[in-house]
Amino acid sequence: MPTTKDSIRQSLADLRPAGLDAPLGEGLEWVAECDGFVSLKFHTPALTAPDARAAAARAARDAVAIALSGTDAPPIRSLIVEFVDHAGTVLQTERLGPAGGTTQATAAKQPARAPAQPAAAPTQAPAQSPGHRPIGGLTDTSGDDTPAANPLDSIKHVIAVGAGKGGVGKSTVAVNLAVGLARQ
Repeated sequence: MPTTKDSIRQSLADLRPAGLDAPLGEGLEWVAECDGFVSLKFHTPALTAPDARAAAARAARDAVAIALSGTDAPPIRSLIVEFVDHAGTVLQTERLGPAGGTTQATAAKQPARAPAQPAAAPTQAPAQSPGHRPIGGLTDTSGDDTPAANPLDSIKHVIAVGAGKGGVGKSTVAVNLAVGLARQ
């Protein structure tokens, strides 16, 4: 049985949204999936219009949803699709919920690996928030705006992930472990 990532890649291999002569899968640079949260990165120079990129993202979501329905993987809860240029600069980001859900687009010209900037707190929560949500427990919910004396005081347990060589997946294991434990 193919892995979830392989299923996603196969679902996009022959997908040809409007405006593309080649399959969308040929421009696929990156796939990530965890518990129904899927991220895709495409380099598709032929898609220059934001509307065409948005349509391609929706077509990708629908194809991925069908592919995942034939696996043990959970259905799509959130899908983020990034369109990048040849230098890796993000041209547009589409945040989609499950098929039939809402879409949130961001057209930007920013480095693909730029550090995340903290967002201003919304004055009121949206009715439905498409896209990934921050993992709970990582922010101070006390309402007190004064910084804590030591933010590490709340840490009770530490799990070390190590190996004697590089390229064996230490970071992948650490991140997946952290996300899994945070969701419990």
